Amino acid sequence: MRLLINKFRLYKNLIKSIVIISIFLILGICFADSITLTSYYPAPYGNYTKLDTAQIKFGTEVTWSDEQPYPKIVNSPASDYNTLLIVGKGTSPNRTIRLWDDVTIGSNTSDICNVLGILRHNGVTHPGWDFAEFIKTGDISTEAGDVVIIDPNNDESVIKTDMEYNSSVAGVISTNPSDCGGFLKDENGNLLSKEDMHSKGYRPLTLAGRVPCKVTTINGPIKRGDILVTSSKPGYAMKAEEDKLKLGTIVGKALQNLENGDGKILILINAN
Repeated sequence: MRLLINKFRLYKNLIKSIVIISIFLILGICFADSITLTSYYPAPYGNYTKLDTAQIKFGTEVTWSDEQPYPKIVNSPASDYNTLLIVGKGTSPNRTIRLWDDVTIGSNTSDICNVLGILRHNGVTHPGWDFAEFIKTGDISTEAGDVVIIDPNNDESVIKTDMEYNSSVAGVISTNPSDCGGFLKDENGNLLSKEDMHSKGYRPLTLAGRVPCKVTTINGPIKRGDILVTSSKPGYAMKAEEDKLKLGTIVGKALQNLENGDGKILILINAN
């Protein structure tokens, strides 16, 4: 009987030791400084089927060496889930994502960043000069630098000017707007690209700022500060004569000179 009791105590202590060791192993795995996956297939990046965790906590710095592949998230299966990454919200977070360096969205300048809601910022730096808005044009030959007037035959549309001192002048078609509005949406609710807007007959009309403008010296050489108005040459502005000026005819003011002929100069768009 004593032998059986001793064996029972031995097994009991053994089981107790196994349980304690298991607990330490589990805690060690859960709170380890790092987790290393040593086997993968296929090469070279590996393919692990699943990793479940209630929380992943990062330290003050995570570094990848040049020999290691950069971290990435790939949504490869074909499905209705069009969102690649969703960042949730805690109890009372003061920010969702904080980025300290440059961010590139898309692979070319026509890509768009959609913000659902209000975008607040302390300042924006743009490479362009003017502020513009897309507007329909009845003439597909209308291009950057053209002086346009309100189309008398179509709503919300413009055409190139072909008359001097036209009081229906709308402005100048932008070359490289700093900010541009008026984008249309496709059937899925996504904003069209600049190229798509152009193919549909829309052009960016400068509302304010500096813009390259087609000008002609048909009414004399143009000097810096000269008031510019529409001319009889389609799409071109010319120097104004003060005694012929009337309300609503001013295109803008010249910021550069043009001694003779036709050309493009930088002008400042003026509200009449």
